Amino acid sequence: MPETDPSLVEKSPGDAGRRVTGPRRELFVYAAIAVTTILIVSMIGILCWRWITSTEPAVLLIEGTPDFQGVVVHVKSKPPGSSQVVKFTRENAYKPLCYLAPGVYELTVSSDTTTLLKRDIVIQNTQPRRWDLTGLLSATTQP
Repeated sequence: MPETDPSLVEKSPGDAGRRVTGPRRELFVYAAIAVTTILIVSMIGILCWRWITSTEPAVLLIEGTPDFQGVVVHVKSKPPGSSQVVKFTRENAYKPLCYLAPGVYELTVSSDTTTLLKRDIVIQNTQPRRWDLTGLLSATTQP
């Protein structure tokens, strides 16, 4: 067994002395550093891959007034695939939000059994878009 430098030996009562450093400990430290480095690099790689490959949804803000209480908006993608249903309520300040991927959608505004409006809308990018319906109810109730 090789000689140990006396300054590297720790002495305590009841202990004959033990090695503080050596080849086995150095190997463990280098292995821990390597594993930590690999984990950090792989986590950063996964985050970058996710950032590059995922798309953010666009926000469609549909504006209404308290007269719209209970009015429902159906948002269906074309071709059929996904759909969302939002309601005008006091909790959302009569401004419900829809999160949509870019594409063509059919929006149907209905109150109970009456269809108030049916329209196609195109979402081209992830920029927020507003759709103001405040004049819709007054226009449909006028003689």
